[in-house]
Amino acid sequence: MFKKEKNIECQVIYNPRSFNSKEKSKVNKKQFLAAGRFNHQKGFDLLIESFNTFSKTNDDWKLVIVGEGKEKIKLLEKINKYKLEDRIIVKSFTNNIKDYFLNSSVLLLPSRWEGMPMIVLEALEMGVPIISYDITAVKPLITNGKEGIIVKKFDKDAFTVAMEKMVSSFNLIEDMSKECRIRSREFDVENIRDKWIELIDELMGVKQYYE
Repeated sequence: MFKKEKNIECQVIYNPRSFNSKEKSKVNKKQFLAAGRFNHQKGFDLLIESFNTFSKTNDDWKLVIVGEGKEKIKLLEKINKYKLEDRIIVKSFTNNIKDYFLNSSVLLLPSRWEGMPMIVLEALEMGVPIISYDITAVKPLITNGKEGIIVKKFDKDAFTVAMEKMVSSFNLIEDMSKECRIRSREFDVENIRDKWIELIDELMGVKQYYE
């Protein structure tokens, strides 16, 4: 935005992921995972609609949604409306999302917008492929068809199709899982630290030049 609006040259340094894990998901469980605050931004209302359509042709996979927020009651009402209480399990906020990743094979990100979605970095680290809408925040993190599937925002039917494509082949999920673990290395705290050091050294050199 600085380059586009102000013609100012700048660099982008991403946030590091929140944890490292020797354990990775085996991506062999028939479970989707979604997590975040229950508000309009996170798009869980869209997700429930997509999962409802998905459930009409699939009776194996479940969806676990982890979080809290002001729209929780509305989301529970929507789940009950579609009689999906046995297929969509809502869990309270946790500081240990890793355990949920270990028991899930695909992360669903239905957000209408994001800043830097830490949940995506965590999914990459745990080797869990992602399905997301084509929002700006995920473009540097997920390559469509590589670490996951990106669909047109906010096309609920397209999101359903992506879910159906994922569950049709565990080989596809396993291949994407490998790519996730490779991509995750870019967000090691050591790598991010080195980029900051490089930038600071560069700025200090410029300062000394002008002094």
